[in-house]
Amino acid sequence: MNWLTNLVRPKIQSLIGQKSETPDNLWHKCKGCGQLLYVNDIEKNLSICPN
Repeated sequence: MNWLTNLVRPKIQSLIGQKSETPDNLWHKCKGCGQLLYVNDIEKNLSICPN
């Protein structure tokens, strides 16, 4: 086997398998208008939709 299949391909496959860890609770949907809102914006507006 050559160096591409022995070295490079396993490295690429290991990078593809990794996913970044992002929290699931960054966005909330407004029940009134249906707009997606960023959690920090909701907290700044005291849980009131700006739309």
